[in-house]
Parts: sequence; structure tokens; C-alpha cells
Amino acid sequence: MPTSVLSLKVTPARCGSEHSRARAPTYCHLSFAILPLPEGPFESVSLLEDPYVLVVSSEASPKERGPLTLADLKARPLIMTGQARSIEHLEAYIRSRGITLNVVFRSNYNGTVQGLAGAGAGAGLCARLTVDERRSDTRILAPIRGLPPRVIALAWHRDRYRSPAAQAFVETARKICAQPARKGKKTTQLR
Repeated sequence: MPTSVLSLKVTPARCGSEHSRARAPTYCHLSFAILPLPEGPFESVSLLEDPYVLVVSSEASPKERGPLTLADLKARPLIMTGQARSIEHLEAYIRSRGITLNVVFRSNYNGTVQGLAGAGAGAGLCARLTVDERRSDTRILAPIRGLPPRVIALAWHRDRYRSPAAQAFVETARKICAQPARKGKKTTQLR
């Protein structure tokens, strides 16, 4: 009986860079990606929506814990992750609505963003799945109304052969991501 091996590789190249496009035909069978995909010979299947939330100190005043709109971001000092493609899309969307963000700190580490929010240095603007809900020093505010979620997908090179194992992995990921959240975890399924 044939066997399949699943290996996870994290590459330093930004998705869509010349480096990743040049290697895509021979390097990557499947990749988790954020939609929209960069230009190229790629196909994808959407898995789930990951709303953006604000992370604030657990000691934040009650008025800072209420529902938020996109306009509420304007007056807040924000802590965000670095310049990933998904963050570039997020910031471009917010700017297109006439809002200039006050980003006071950036980090490539989600834990640092959340830790600074917990220390009261600002509010972390984060994708929900990047937030550690077990931390006692922070609170997660509800998704921000008017801000589209990031969409997580599986992607592949359209001209590359997809083995039955790769096809089964895609289908299994779709089924798992379509299931309702368990044990109090909140996720947003695609409709």
C-alpha cells in the first residue's frame, strides 16, 4: 500500500515574491495562504474567515470593551504585526475608508503584539486566530464592524500535478474548517 508523507515547511520568502513564484512549480505542493492570492498561476480553495479584533489590557475601562466600528480605530494607539501581505491589504482597506491609523509599534511576533497590549501600550489590531485567549493580561474585543475578515485558504500551482493525497488533504481541510466551533472556540465559517 502506498504511503504519503506530510511535511510542513515554513519559507522566509513572502508569498508572491519573485523568489516564491520562481520556485512554485517545483517546491510547493500545497500552501496555506491568505486571499486574495498574488498574481500567478495559482488556484485555491477558501477554508475559513478570520475576523480582525482589538486586543486590550484586561484592566481596560469598560467603555473600551464595547462593540467597535471601523471609525473607532482612528483615535487609538495601535500595535500591529509587521508588513505581511495580509496587513498591507488590511491597511489599504482602512485607508480607502478615509481612516489614518496611529500605529505606535510593529512586531513580527504575535505574542509581542498581545503582550504590549496587555501592558497598556496600545490596542493590538490582530486577526482573531493569532490571539492567545488563555492570557489573563488581555481581553479580546468583538470583531470590528465594517472591517472584512482575512480569508484563509489552501493554494497550489495550477499547472502542477496534485496527487490523490494532496486532493484528500484539501478536502479534509475544507470539511474540518466547515464544522461548527467546538469547546467555546469561535470561528467564522465561509458561507
